[in-house]
Amino acid sequence: MDAFIHSAWWGPIGLLSTLIFGFLSIYIVIKNWYPCRITYMTAQIIELFDAVGNTLDGLEVNYKENNIDQNLVLLTGAFLNSGKKDITKDMIESPIEISLPNDYKWLTAKIIKNKIEANISIKDDKIKINTGLFRKGECVRFNALVQVPSDNSSKTLSSRLKSALKFNHRISNTHKIKTDTIKNKDAHTKMMKRRCVLIGSLLLMTWVTTGISLYQGLPQTIYYPYQTNNSTEDVFITTKPTGSMIKITSIQSDFEKEVEFTTFLENQTGTPTLNENSKSKKNYFIILLAIQNLLPLILIFMLLYEFLSNRKKLKIIGEL
Repeated sequence: MDAFIHSAWWGPIGLLSTLIFGFLSIYIVIKNWYPCRITYMTAQIIELFDAVGNTLDGLEVNYKENNIDQNLVLLTGAFLNSGKKDITKDMIESPIEISLPNDYKWLTAKIIKNKIEANISIKDDKIKINTGLFRKGECVRFNALVQVPSDNSSKTLSSRLKSALKFNHRISNTHKIKTDTIKNKDAHTKMMKRRCVLIGSLLLMTWVTTGISLYQGLPQTIYYPYQTNNSTEDVFITTKPTGSMIKITSIQSDFEKEVEFTTFLENQTGTPTLNENSKSKKNYFIILLAIQNLLPLILIFMLLYEFLSNRKKLKIIGEL
């Protein structure tokens, strides 16, 4: 019978494992179908009127002899070859393009801090970046001036521009362009420090509670010999929040009863015994403490990964 039960369990477990690993294999194949990948990273967006033109009364900022209005935004971005192979000229049918909705307008664009032979142009209301040979791990950084249309929404010009950007290319064996964001070095460092203080406090509290729990150990149950209707049984008691009533529960039968504490003492016979915790309870206690300590450590590793990942992006675009 036991063998039959075990064999009945193995079927669903095997089927579930096959489905999980099957879907995982399909996901990995699809993800790596194209060996080349391009990632766009927003380094900075500056609303020029608020950042410069609105700082002092009478201060004016001009662009091509025209005053900068409230809707002019400076975009700094970068394209990274984040794939596994170099992108060659022969692979490029149509270069990287950045487009905007019709009511937005590109004014000018320029390649900055560039280590590869790339050129940028504005044509048909689109920015086109032709990289030529684009080796894996290399980065093309650019500045662009954008005129953002007026809007009655509460969104900032920066957020509106960021959501309006659309990317396209026709490069063989290359995924669609995915987007990422680079956080400012100083602002990101301050934010990480605040998070470290919060997680450090949580970890300290966890260690203190773990130490107290290990010192006290598992709570043990006292069993009392108690005279029931026809026999003597081992019972344990549970106190009530108020009053002198207690609940008596037998470990040998279904006997349960609520009585006054004095009545319990009258019917309690023999010497109480201390129950040794079972191995399963001890294991449960250890697992619970392990999980309690593991969660803050996971948060620390996530924080460290985010910090190092952002530093790597800053290094790629030349900010470190």
